[in-house]
Amino acid sequence: MADSEDYRITRQLGTGLAGPTFYAEGPSGGVAIRQFRSTAPPGSSVWLRDREHFLNGARAASGLAQPRIVRILDVIDEEDEAYVVMEWVSSP
Repeated sequence: MADSEDYRITRQLGTGLAGPTFYAEGPSGGVAIRQFRSTAPPGSSVWLRDREHFLNGARAASGLAQPRIVRILDVIDEEDEAYVVMEWVSSP
């Protein structure tokens, strides 16, 4: 997804247990994109479970609207990849 039609990743912000987070430019400005990653072999039952957990969590969070919670803008579920696009909130 380094350069998709909707988002252009410009830098990596960090990495965590569920995968790296990137800063990207989108149609409406800056966004944060979290990429799914699992330590299990791709396609294995554990990998599929981890991926589904990642996507389900993102979809559930996308319905939240609260000033102290980052908004989920998009959940991208591609064949072998999964991403969560969130609003960009710069640190004070």
